[in-house]
Amino acid sequence: MIGGKISCGLDIGSRQIKASLVRPRKNSDPELIGLAECPTRGLKESTVTDLGQLAQSVQGCLSDLSVKTGMRVKEVNLGVSGHFIEARFSQAVIPLLERGHKVITKIDIERVKKDACFLGINMEEAVLHCAPIMFTLDDRHQVISPLGLHGHKLKVELLMIVAKENLLNNVVKAVNQAGFEAAGVHYSSYAAATAVFDHKAMKDGCLLIDVGASITGLLLFKEGVLQKLELIPFGGEEISTAIASQLQLSGDLAEDIKKSHADVVSEEDKKREEILVKREENYVPVKRDMIFAAADSRIRQFLTQLKQIFDNTPQVREIGTDIILIGGSALLTGLIERMERQVQRRIKLGKLLLPTSFRNIGPGFYAAVGLALAKKSFGGGFWESMGEGKNSWEVLRNRVRELYYEYF
Repeated sequence: MIGGKISCGLDIGSRQIKASLVRPRKNSDPELIGLAECPTRGLKESTVTDLGQLAQSVQGCLSDLSVKTGMRVKEVNLGVSGHFIEARFSQAVIPLLERGHKVITKIDIERVKKDACFLGINMEEAVLHCAPIMFTLDDRHQVISPLGLHGHKLKVELLMIVAKENLLNNVVKAVNQAGFEAAGVHYSSYAAATAVFDHKAMKDGCLLIDVGASITGLLLFKEGVLQKLELIPFGGEEISTAIASQLQLSGDLAEDIKKSHADVVSEEDKKREEILVKREENYVPVKRDMIFAAADSRIRQFLTQLKQIFDNTPQVREIGTDIILIGGSALLTGLIERMERQVQRRIKLGKLLLPTSFRNIGPGFYAAVGLALAKKSFGGGFWESMGEGKNSWEVLRNRVRELYYEYF
């Protein structure tokens, strides 16, 4: 956590902003002490459409959190997801010594990782996280961790999570305009994984499915690092949009109907049920089967894409534990059952590892909680360490230290 103090996670989604407050405890796990959420304004997909509105949304959410907990928030760990995020693989090789062998240090490992990131990144992009999948020594020996080993050449293959830097800067500017500082920017689903998986699960192998508002992320962990990230263009907003179009309703009303009445499993006894929907000044009955039909075609497309990813990912078959589902749309009635039938694997809702007095915390809050637990080195990310936050003396001091270890 940030400086060992009470820390705040701020998850900015396309529909909702969620915040959490976590308090450290001596000789024990940190404790979740506060949650807040509010609608997102001024953000559409990955574009800040109104800086002032987004700043007001952030300010309102964090002010509510302060009122609920009685604690003042100054600094946040910021999370972004959805259309902000892209995943890609990269690799790099560095010589360790011209002659003989060298004991590999942390400086060497960080150097080859940064080289791989720079080689894999495009102009005006920022690396949020870089996860080393495999290291290779001297073109022959594959190792998980090369620290302390001897070698004269080091290669790394890693998975990068990147985003457009100008988009991140716009969101950070909104946070600053709201009166807060961003300690770092992270991929929200990555943060959520740290809130539901312990180190053993990530080492043995686990899979997280995070159904967001617009994008569903599949994160596969093995040997303690992120091995694969797949993004499916599907989320809760698609269901709401389909209902609004089918029933000719406003977006907000369709969202309420989705939360209260939508399900993705059509049962015979429910087909004839009716709900009252407000149209202008009157209420009209609508059969629940119409709501199901509005969402079903998009659900089918999503499930087909999900199965293709499972079929094309051998690592999934090696996972012996249940697959974990989280996200704001994870509670959609019948979704887990249909997913299980499609992929032929057991899926269950994720649970927070963090002790808390809160009951029934929705899975849409898990990213905000994970962000509150994030350290500056969280997930191997170094966006914050390459940004404007470091002064010239600190950069120079780190470079001198690197040169010392390189040659002495």
